[in-house]
Amino acid sequence: MSEPSQFFSLLVTALAALAVLWFVAFILRKLVSIALGLALVFGVWALWNDPSLLRSLQDRAIGYYNQWTTDDPRG
Repeated sequence: MSEPSQFFSLLVTALAALAVLWFVAFILRKLVSIALGLALVFGVWALWNDPSLLRSLQDRAIGYYNQWTTDDPRG
């Protein structure tokens, strides 16, 4: 093989590898986004259907807010 054809083959291989990497990254980004969205939907559903869990979350949020505003570690 001559040198120019080897360089062209290497260039085509590198471009194909970059295209595949970009495609895989695109797909993974979409899959992660879908998984996070489903987790958020499931969390909201769980809070909606379990009042004790919602009350516990509200108490914890109020405690964090009180600790943040008053610098009191007890909440």
